[in-house]
Amino acid sequence: MAENPIKVDFEEEPRNAFGGVADAPDTGLIEEERPAWLGEPPLCREEDVQETLGCEVLILGAGVAGISAARAAAEAGADVLVLEMLKGISVRGMVFGCVDSRIHREAGCEIDKMELLNAIMRRMGNRPNARLWKLWLDESGAAFDWFEAPLLASGRDFGQHLQYWPLPPAYDRSKELYPQFNAGIEFKNWYEAVKLQYLESTKHGAKYRFNTRAERLIREGDRVVGAYATDAEGRLLRVNASKGVILATGDYGRNAAMARALCPEFYNTLGLVAAKGSLGLGHKMAIWAGGMMEEGPHAHISHSFPSMVLGTTAALNLNANGDRYMNEDVPGQLFTNQIIRQPFKFGWQIFDSDWEKQLPVQNIAHGAVDVNSLDRSRIEGTLAAAREGKGWGVLSADTLEELVEKAELPRERALASIARYNALCEKGVDEDFGKRPDRLFPVVKPPFYAAKSMVARGMICGGVVVDEECRVLEKETWKHIGGLWAIGNVGGGRYYGDYPVSPVCATSHGTAITFGRHVGTKAARGE
Repeated sequence: MAENPIKVDFEEEPRNAFGGVADAPDTGLIEEERPAWLGEPPLCREEDVQETLGCEVLILGAGVAGISAARAAAEAGADVLVLEMLKGISVRGMVFGCVDSRIHREAGCEIDKMELLNAIMRRMGNRPNARLWKLWLDESGAAFDWFEAPLLASGRDFGQHLQYWPLPPAYDRSKELYPQFNAGIEFKNWYEAVKLQYLESTKHGAKYRFNTRAERLIREGDRVVGAYATDAEGRLLRVNASKGVILATGDYGRNAAMARALCPEFYNTLGLVAAKGSLGLGHKMAIWAGGMMEEGPHAHISHSFPSMVLGTTAALNLNANGDRYMNEDVPGQLFTNQIIRQPFKFGWQIFDSDWEKQLPVQNIAHGAVDVNSLDRSRIEGTLAAAREGKGWGVLSADTLEELVEKAELPRERALASIARYNALCEKGVDEDFGKRPDRLFPVVKPPFYAAKSMVARGMICGGVVVDEECRVLEKETWKHIGGLWAIGNVGGGRYYGDYPVSPVCATSHGTAITFGRHVGTKAARGE
C-alpha cells in the first residue's frame, strides 16, 4: 500500500497515494492555460476503491464554515458526512462579525444596511460580489443568534460581550477616514464555542471522518455527485452524495506554489505560516471539476499589532530607517499593508506616558484599541515589564536618545523624525500626512516607549468563483455546477486586494458561519 498521504511534509502539497494521472479526466485546460500550481487531478480509479460510502450532503472540511454547514444541513434533516484531512476540527480567530443580532437589538444598535454595503464595496474598489455581501447583511444576525443558542443553553460563559463595539455617543462617522459600524462580537473562548457547534451538529446526526483527505470530486454530466478520498491507512474511498458537495477546505496559505503565484505579498512577508490544512485542495478540486479561480488581487488577513500593547493606535510610527511613513490613524489590516512595504517589513510605535489619556479618542477598529473593553491592567503590566528591561518587543527609556538607541534606529534621523512630529503636534496640523489634529499625540513626557510591530499569522481569502448562493460557477458556461457549493476561504467573491476591518470587522468568520448555515440548509432541501 502506498504511503499514507496524511503523513506528509506540509511545506509542499502531498501527492495522491495512488500515483499517476494518466487516466485523469480532461479539465478543459490546454497546456499553456494550466497554471503550474494547479497540476493534474489525481488518479482515482474505481477498481482501486476499497470502501464506498453514501450520504445526502457531503462536506469537505471541518473548520468554522464546514461545521456550520454540517449543523444546518443536519438540522434540516439531511444525512450529512464531513471529511477532514486533519485529526480534529480546525479553529482560528475569536470574533463573529454580524449585524442585527440579539446583542445588537438589545443594545439598541441600528445599522443602515445599504450604507454599510456600499461602504464595504468602496473599501475594496467595488470588486466583490455585492449580492454575497447582501446575503451576509440579511442573514448574519440570525446566523449569530442560531450559533449562540447552544452556547446559551449550555449555561457556560463564553464572554460574548467581550468585544461588542457600541460606539461612543460622540463618535462622528462622517469625520473618520475609516469609519466603523457596530459589528464585532468577540468570544472569550472561541475554540470551545466552535467545538460546541460541532457537538450540536453531531447531536442532529452529522457524521465526521477525520484523518481523511478528499482527493477529487466526482462529476457526472452537469452535476457533482460525490468525491474520492483517502483515509489514514491510505485506502481509497468513494463517497456518493445524492444532494451535493459543499467545499469548506480553507485557504491556500500553506501551499507554496499557490501562494507565490496568487498572493505573493502574503508569501513574501510571512512564508508558509498558515494552518497545516491550508493547501488549497478545495480550490483545485473545484477547478478540476470545471470551476475557475477568481482573478486577483487576492486579499490576505495578516493584522499587525505592535507587540500586543496598545494596538494600531494613532501614535507615531517610525520604520527601520527612522522615518515616519504614513498617517497612523488607520485600522489593523491597513496598518499591516503599509508595514510590509517598509524596509525589513517592520516598524516601531513610539509613545509616551500619556498613553492612557490618548486612547479614548482613537478610532475604533479591529486591531486598534477597543476603548470599551480596554484592559488597562494588561497594558500597565506590559509597560512596567518594559521599564525593567523585560518587555517582549517593547522598549522603555527616560530619554528619547536612549529609546532610539535601544531600538537600534539611526540616531540622528530618528530623533529628527520625532522632533518634526512633535512640532506638527504643537502646530496642530499634520503637514506631512494629514492626520486629524485631535489624534496628533506628541512624544514629550517620559518615560518613553517603543513597541515593535509584528505581523500576525494570517490566511489568504482568494477563492473560486461562486454566485450569490455560493454555488460554484463553471468556467465554460458561467452557470452553476449542480450539487457543488464553496464556502469559507475556498469560496470567492468576498474580498479583493484588502481584508477590510472597517467599516466592519471579523467578516471572514461572519460570512463563513452565515454562508455555512445558508448553504447547509439549501443543500439539505435539494435547492
